[in-house]
Amino acid sequence: MRIGVIGWYGHDNAGDERILASLRRYFDGHELIVTRSFDDGHARLVELNECDYVLIGGGGLILRGSGRHSAFVEQIEPPLSCVGISVEAVHEDNQALIDVLLHKADVIYVRDARSRKLLNNHPKVVVGPDLTFLYPFAPADVVEDDVCGVNLRQWAYWPFEFRGRADTIMRKLDQRIPRFKRIYPFAKWQPQRAIDVLRNEFDELIPLSLYSEPGHVTDTRVLSNFFAQVKDAFDVHQLQQCRYLVAMRLHALIFACQMGIPFISLSYQPKNEEICRQLDMARFSVPLTDLSQLTSAVAALKTEWSQLREQMLDFTAAQHSKGHAIMREIPLSLTLGVK
Repeated sequence: MRIGVIGWYGHDNAGDERILASLRRYFDGHELIVTRSFDDGHARLVELNECDYVLIGGGGLILRGSGRHSAFVEQIEPPLSCVGISVEAVHEDNQALIDVLLHKADVIYVRDARSRKLLNNHPKVVVGPDLTFLYPFAPADVVEDDVCGVNLRQWAYWPFEFRGRADTIMRKLDQRIPRFKRIYPFAKWQPQRAIDVLRNEFDELIPLSLYSEPGHVTDTRVLSNFFAQVKDAFDVHQLQQCRYLVAMRLHALIFACQMGIPFISLSYQPKNEEICRQLDMARFSVPLTDLSQLTSAVAALKTEWSQLREQMLDFTAAQHSKGHAIMREIPLSLTLGVK
């Protein structure tokens, strides 16, 4: 069968590429027509409409401003489902897309309870793991040295909803007023301060980049402000050398969970808070604008390391089984007899 896949693929994002690899493995033996975005999918609508089924996901695809893609989804002719997605926000500027998905999709598989709540607990919505749990990384060997991996990404210094009204106003002010960041009167994200804390708390830090798309502000570029040498692409062997992880990107946290590497989330989006909540690790979710919590979180991370590692590996095993169970219920899997 020919299966169309709509997601944020081909952008040198380690999390999205791992999701795609998981889908390829799950549907091994079938042809996947993979698009790079909703816009790319629209440009390739004829090709998608020649598929037998279309999957939208995984990843955080339902963002503010995404309502403009509703007309494209309406034109998709094969049956479709959403798999492994997050709903980052619900607003009048993306409600049209949500409405068409609720109408057309056979199943909407979201990766956190918050997304289901934002979709008003619609009967088509089911909560399950991130798709990378279908084929998780193997547990890493125990590292005894006091080594912490660090992942940072480009992000605004203000704490407002991405693409919301306040965020839009702040972006305009930041662009138009020189040194506006210096006079911004409220609590703000200060990555240098975070690095200073971590250098004081760990013997060694290893910078980890998960996004390296040319022409964009990559993790490598951000981390290079603080480290002399940063690999341009994600290297799983680097993460395996770490006893701990402090990271912003969701898939850095997910990969660490799968490997049994206790982590602290520098939570820039609700999806970070959600993975911590699912793991019963809410105390290890540190808001970007309140780094006063970071030192105590590090102390707890070290004290509870063994318990957290076991907790993560148990969670990974459960998520692996749950993910396969949900995927088996998608009509496409039933048609193909995927087990």
